[in-house]
Amino acid sequence: MATLDSTQGGTHPAAAPKRSDASLFPGDTAPAPLSPASEGEEGSNGDDTYQLPASVAQLRFWHLSRVMPDSAAFNMPATVRIFGPLSAETLEKSMQTIVDRHESLRTRFKDIEGELVQLISARAPFALLITDLQDVPAEGREDALMTLLREDAQRPFSLELGSLLRVRLFRLAADDHVLIVTLHHIISDGWSQGILQRELWTIYEAIRNGRPPDLPPLPIQYSDFAVWQKDWLASEEASAQLAFWMQSLAGPLPVLDFPTDHIPGQRSNLLGSVETLTLPDDLIRRLRRLGQSSHATMFMVMAAAFAIMLERYTDQQKLTIGSPAANRNSQTESIIGPFSGPMALRIDLSGNPTARAAVQNLSEVTMKALDHAGFPFELLLDQLKVRSVRGRNPLFQFYFMYQTAFLQQREIAGLRILPLAGISVGTPFEIQLAIIERNDGVRANLEYDRGLFEPDSIRSILSYYLSVLEEMAANPDRRLSEIALPSLPRRPTQAAESLDSQHELVAPRSAVEAKLAEMWKRLFDLPSVGVCDDFFDLGGHSLMAAKLITMIESEFQVRLDLSNLLVARTIEKLAEMLQNDHSGPRSAIVPLRQLGTKVPLFCVHGGGGHVLSYQELADALPTDQPVYGLSAPELDGALESMSVEQLAALYNREIRRLQPRGPYRLCGYSFGGLVAFQMAAQLIEAGEDVAVLVMLDTGNLDYYRNLPTTDWIRFWTTVAIDRARRYYRRLADRRFDVALSAAFYFVRKNVRLWLWSIAQRVFRVANRPMPRPLRDNLTMFKRVASSYKPRPIKARVILFRAMERDPEYSHNKVLGWDLVAEKGVAVHYVPGDHLSFLRQPYVDKLAGELNKYLV
Repeated sequence: MATLDSTQGGTHPAAAPKRSDASLFPGDTAPAPLSPASEGEEGSNGDDTYQLPASVAQLRFWHLSRVMPDSAAFNMPATVRIFGPLSAETLEKSMQTIVDRHESLRTRFKDIEGELVQLISARAPFALLITDLQDVPAEGREDALMTLLREDAQRPFSLELGSLLRVRLFRLAADDHVLIVTLHHIISDGWSQGILQRELWTIYEAIRNGRPPDLPPLPIQYSDFAVWQKDWLASEEASAQLAFWMQSLAGPLPVLDFPTDHIPGQRSNLLGSVETLTLPDDLIRRLRRLGQSSHATMFMVMAAAFAIMLERYTDQQKLTIGSPAANRNSQTESIIGPFSGPMALRIDLSGNPTARAAVQNLSEVTMKALDHAGFPFELLLDQLKVRSVRGRNPLFQFYFMYQTAFLQQREIAGLRILPLAGISVGTPFEIQLAIIERNDGVRANLEYDRGLFEPDSIRSILSYYLSVLEEMAANPDRRLSEIALPSLPRRPTQAAESLDSQHELVAPRSAVEAKLAEMWKRLFDLPSVGVCDDFFDLGGHSLMAAKLITMIESEFQVRLDLSNLLVARTIEKLAEMLQNDHSGPRSAIVPLRQLGTKVPLFCVHGGGGHVLSYQELADALPTDQPVYGLSAPELDGALESMSVEQLAALYNREIRRLQPRGPYRLCGYSFGGLVAFQMAAQLIEAGEDVAVLVMLDTGNLDYYRNLPTTDWIRFWTTVAIDRARRYYRRLADRRFDVALSAAFYFVRKNVRLWLWSIAQRVFRVANRPMPRPLRDNLTMFKRVASSYKPRPIKARVILFRAMERDPEYSHNKVLGWDLVAEKGVAVHYVPGDHLSFLRQPYVDKLAGELNKYLV
């Protein structure tokens, strides 16, 4: 069932014989052949919706998506450019035919009494989303297209509500279109995108020619496979495959000391990016000859070169590399669904072998892995319990794939269809190398995490990989030690020993440390943790931090800010913070980056009160720029409350302890912009120099509260028209769930503000603090902002505006700051909306523009 590569011209035919249609796997112990589940299952809801078990892969994506509900890391976008007289109506009909044909495209998910099930609709109306860019000026049209493509690719799905398919057509001219098809990984894999594109254009051509599409009926649906898999996992064959992997991956698995630009243990987000290199045609021909003479496929040759590259960078001979297995056979090769899965290739390059011997070693390891690739990797991880070393997991460091491109150039019905470069939505691996064969040549795509590497380093890695390929092709009998080392100097990051040998685990020394240790063990599923272990080195991230904060509040009745974990990263420091919680006021300063020679940049929290939203901005700025966040004090909103002026005075005292004299550089996001402005006013009044005052999508609320009558009418008319258009588009696109959700959010937001205001008055009259369940920083600071009136100061405001701000704010370019900034307002537009412009992929643009003021 696993396929990778073949030497017969293509690169993805079966590397092992296909199974007969009688079963997905060979062997006497396998269950009975598959049969359509819909024939034996009744609709669970009585509304033409069928309920069937989810597969193991779907369960994994469900759990990961619950942990990262707003992440696009599991989106699978595919983009093509279409030249010629495209019919959007025919395209929509063609997509509807595919949705009718594949159950997975009509599937959503639900947890019922602890079991994940697929809810499959008998019919799902499809609507093509169309965005017309013809009115955008020609010189900016391509940039606008790329921004919108990234935005569409990164928009999250709702697994419970569906649909998990999104198709958008961008019209650049009458004969120039771009189509992006985005699927969630829970219903798809890369092979599935190829199926969808082939069927889409086959159906399109048939409709345009007035004939029915020539597509064979599907033998099964994905849900049938999920039912079959559940039975197969109880078979003897599944047990044998598990036993193989447990022996093959028996610990300790080495962590490679591969040099990075940033500390791996501090990865808190997946910031995906890709660099591409076209491989010379002559080199590919010589490598094919090497494969043929070594009885190896191109996958094995190219993967061996990847392993050699890793060995040369790290001087470590025992490697673990992930690689995908297609996991399809004659029954499943035409089905859209998440069949493919990773397998771990454990490679030993000890003894200074030749390049040819490395290829042969890789060949042997791969063939054994393919014979056992049917066992779900997700279940294997539960058994292995692999430990990270300072944030680096040996199974999630390096990934390699070699495949024929799923999207190919084609010409049909007067159209020329060209695949476009992929859009990175993030990778869980440190680096992921994909060798892609297209009609126009072979490309090496190196996808990486911007939290670890700078683009220049990735380009150097790609260049070195090319040099390894050249040396292998020129002299395959050359030993590894004779292959030149990377030209860039190594930047040692971390020792590659096991976690147990790094240091002695320091056991808890107090009741507080013991309770925290138990929490960490549950979070990380570890048998033991030391009080000096770093939260982020163990693999913690912001969402896991939120879980820990909730657990701490429940256990200790103390509410911490998420920002605390950026400072107190160990059990020892966190326990000290908890024990000293009532000894005095905590510092508002949160170091986001302490190192650097430049004047510090101080960033004031937004409405949430914490500074985690600045982390990606700090990471994107040059490494010699110190960045400090200012987080809000613990306020209940009733007895304990502070005005903008009081917050500014508090924060100024804090920053002056760190930097006694100016020039000061201040930055504020949303509500924080108001506080930063007031901080500047107080510092200037005290005779200090404020060299940089940055507003991140912050408007002068006092200006908008006092609009002249004509401007007030225009503002609210724009609001009404825009909101009406949004709801109309959602209803016209049959996105009733989105329209209802938006309406519910609008009502809830305003009702919440009203109820909170009543509660604040009640508890103030009673002279009691507001109970913790009622405390809400967003609502409290919104009320605080409503009474703030900035006064003119002798300073310039640097205003960064999100391009996708609501249209009513387009009437005033400077958002009212010209009334109080006596030295003027510099306005910069950056991609994204009010929430996303501080995150990847948009934050790099913001950081680049901001850095011009920080040099």
